[in-house]
Amino acid sequence: SVELLRQYALELEQQQAGRQEELLEYYTLWAHQIKTPLSAMGLILQSDPEDTGALRQELFKTERYVELVLGYLRIYSMNADLQLGLCPVRPIAARAAKKFAAQFIYKGLRLELDNFENRVVTDEKWLLFVLEQVISNAVKYTSTGTISITMDESNVLAVRDQGVGID
Repeated sequence: SVELLRQYALELEQQQAGRQEELLEYYTLWAHQIKTPLSAMGLILQSDPEDTGALRQELFKTERYVELVLGYLRIYSMNADLQLGLCPVRPIAARAAKKFAAQFIYKGLRLELDNFENRVVTDEKWLLFVLEQVISNAVKYTSTGTISITMDESNVLAVRDQGVGID
């Protein structure tokens, strides 16, 4: 009936409006976050142009924020992008952790990556993306100590840190 079609169209419009509002909120937050490392790089260049270590850290943060936006945009086309398969988890975790090697060194943090052989059905690219986000937060909010990555026989993957964040 015509009334059912109108109701369906209204529901679709409301869903679309919700998605647009969500996108606006995300990009507003992203724009605020990207300004921080860019401002920090400007201040470092003004005060101590020789401090390349600090500049590299801020550049890395900027690159991470850009990757976040690209990942967020891919979420809306995830069905076409998803490739599920049986994947070994440790090499993916090692790749994610390696990306933050300079931050571990810069902050004096230790990484403990257990030796586990677990394989799970997942999309390797998306698991890597998620692990990078979790490790990024662990490094960001841990000032001293160790970040450990473990996986038990029940296939529970854990990233633990000594930062101020959530359990």
